[in-house]
Amino acid sequence: MTAALRHVVDVARAAAGDALVGVDLINEPHPGSREGPAFDALLHRYYGFAVAALDGTGVLPLFEPNVKHNLGEPTFLPSAPSAHSVYAPHLYPFDVELGRYNDVNALRGQIEHFADEARGWGVPFVVGELGPKPGDPGATLFVDDALAFLDEHVAGAFFWDWSAVSDRGFLRGDVGDVPVHALRPHARLLAGEVVRHAFDPVDGVLELELASPSGTTEVVWPATWGEVDVEADGVVAVTDGLVAWRPDPSSPSHRLVARRR
Repeated sequence: MTAALRHVVDVARAAAGDALVGVDLINEPHPGSREGPAFDALLHRYYGFAVAALDGTGVLPLFEPNVKHNLGEPTFLPSAPSAHSVYAPHLYPFDVELGRYNDVNALRGQIEHFADEARGWGVPFVVGELGPKPGDPGATLFVDDALAFLDEHVAGAFFWDWSAVSDRGFLRGDVGDVPVHALRPHARLLAGEVVRHAFDPVDGVLELELASPSGTTEVVWPATWGEVDVEADGVVAVTDGLVAWRPDPSSPSHRLVARRR
């Protein structure tokens, strides 16, 4: 299995070059008839083999807990598979799976738990998959809340989409304004320690504050959010929806505010 994984990565790197930055070692590993601790011991062993197989590729290994952890059951993984791996759990709370998101406190708690797990293992984390169901009246709110809570931990997320053949996908034609809120303004390159990264989807305001800036930070402003006005210390250039910001090192604070015009 790890030989197949390495072959896929080699083929993808040949086509994509440096655009391929990471690979999910296995999607939603299911324990089947095994109990959690016994399965997670095998899963952890596999992750070790998989990371070794990817040695030398320069591709980040993304690992996740067994699939039942998505629904609140514990994970028994003892550690991250390597110091340069990334924790990538999936985010599908019960109410979202039922198509009626309404428990913001449970969502916040689940994301905080992911962050605590990653912190305990000494690795960063990203939500490897999330997405509301079409017809959920709380779909847009779920996206806004999830991304706001992830901002608090300076973490990102991948949206799952297979719109043409499934009952889930944020690019479908029947999901309202979910795509606009999913493809929101954000900093794609952060040249400094992040003090604050927050976006208000109601007013269309992105706030970014850095400590010890070391170069140029890049902010993506999608066209679906209209034109942008930017206030910041230092040098700012806006070109085709990309905001390039080089803070003034002599400034007492380094803050950028981008607003929908």
